Amino acid sequence: MSETSNTERERLHWRGLTSLIVTLAFLVLATTGVIMYISPQGRVANWSGWNVLGLSKQQWIAVHTTMALLFVIASGLHVYFNWQVLVRYFVLKRRLHLKREMIGAVVVVTVVFAGTVFEVPPFSSIVALNSHAEGNGQFRNSTSTDSKESPVAGTAFQDDSAVSGKGHGARLGRQTVQGLCESNSLPLEKALGTLQQQGFAATAESTLKALAEQKGMTPAEVRDLLVEKNK
Repeated sequence: MSETSNTERERLHWRGLTSLIVTLAFLVLATTGVIMYISPQGRVANWSGWNVLGLSKQQWIAVHTTMALLFVIASGLHVYFNWQVLVRYFVLKRRLHLKREMIGAVVVVTVVFAGTVFEVPPFSSIVALNSHAEGNGQFRNSTSTDSKESPVAGTAFQDDSAVSGKGHGARLGRQTVQGLCESNSLPLEKALGTLQQQGFAATAESTLKALAEQKGMTPAEVRDLLVEKNK
C-alpha cells in the first residue's frame, strides 16, 4: 500500500503542472503588458537607457512574446488534459449548459475587439492614453508629414520622410558627424563620446545614415540624439 502511494506521489501530475504554468505565464503576461503599456517610445527608451528591474524595453518585449507562446501551448495542453471536465461543464444531460453565459462572453470579446479596431470610445481613449504615455513631449507621430520644429536652434524642418520620399532622410543621411557638429556649434569630441556611450562605432567622418543603420534608427533620430546630448 505504501509503495503504491509513494509511486503516485513520485509520478508527475501533468494536469497540475499545466495549470500552474498557465497561471504563472498569465501573471507574467499581465506584468509585461503593463510595463509595455507605460514604456516610452522605442527610440526614446533606447536613448535614455529606460529600464524596469534592470531589463530594457526590447527585453520586456522579448519576454512578453515568449511568455505568450508558452501560455498558448500550456493552455492547449490544459484543455487536452481536462477535456472531459470541460465538456461536462458546458453540457449537462446531453443539453448545452450556460447558453446565455457563452453568448455573453462572445459578445464581450467581440465588442472589445471591434471597438479597438474601429477606434470607438472608450477603447480609443485607452489606446490614446498609451500613445500619450509613450511620448516624451519632443517627438510627433512618425507617420505625420507635417512640418515640425527642430531642436536645433529652434528652426523648422520637414519630416525626413517628406524630404526623401522614402522615409530615410537621404539628404540628412549623407551628413557626417563632423559636418553636423560644425553646422550646430557642437563639440566634436563630446559628440563622438556620446555616440560611443550609446554603443555606436563612430568617427568624425561617419554619416548619420551609417550610424542610424547600426541601431535600426533614422538619420533624424541620430541627429536629435547628438543635439540633445551635446547642447
